[in-house]
Amino acid sequence: MVNPKPIAEILIILTLATIACNSHPALNPMSRVEPRLNIHEYDSTVFESVYHKLHSGDSLSQETIDSFASKVETRADFYDLLERFDKQYLFPVKYNSFEVATESRLVSWLLFPTELDTKPSKIELLKRVEYVKNDTAFSYYVFQFKTEEPHWSAKDGWMVGVVGPYLNNSQPYDWAKATFSRFSKISETSPEMEVEWIHNNVYQKMFEN
Repeated sequence: MVNPKPIAEILIILTLATIACNSHPALNPMSRVEPRLNIHEYDSTVFESVYHKLHSGDSLSQETIDSFASKVETRADFYDLLERFDKQYLFPVKYNSFEVATESRLVSWLLFPTELDTKPSKIELLKRVEYVKNDTAFSYYVFQFKTEEPHWSAKDGWMVGVVGPYLNNSQPYDWAKATFSRFSKISETSPEMEVEWIHNNVYQKMFEN
């Protein structure tokens, strides 16, 4: 006669294993729940209307798309928003380049209240700098920008900002982790000096923490 005790124990173990498998998203794809988007995330921002349309599945007019993509202060953030809904294909091809993408990344960074707190009056691409470290080539885009009176930085004239790094397989709107500016005057530094400082003091620090 078969001893019922080991059989009962085996059944309990199998039951618990099945429950654990079904409740673990990595083991049971059917149990995965996509994180819900916060419907109010973009309220009181310039993207509020666009976000609600994307969230509800409505289409965007070409006029709306061009309006956000053409402005340096909204271009990169608008691309990111489209990408969240897997609709980056709507983004105009003429704005899908490293030069205009990185310009927008820097302006978005400068707009933060803790940074420049305003859109630069003028901004120009100086050059792309290749920085090699530990046999890896990193690309940075270096800009000069300035503001007008009465902004506090107007007295400093042209200053330098850096966007990057990018690798060989990077796309224009990939997230540039080391976008930064020390607000160094262009007359007191060089693109190469700023890239080296930012790579070692901003980008590298991310991997140390």
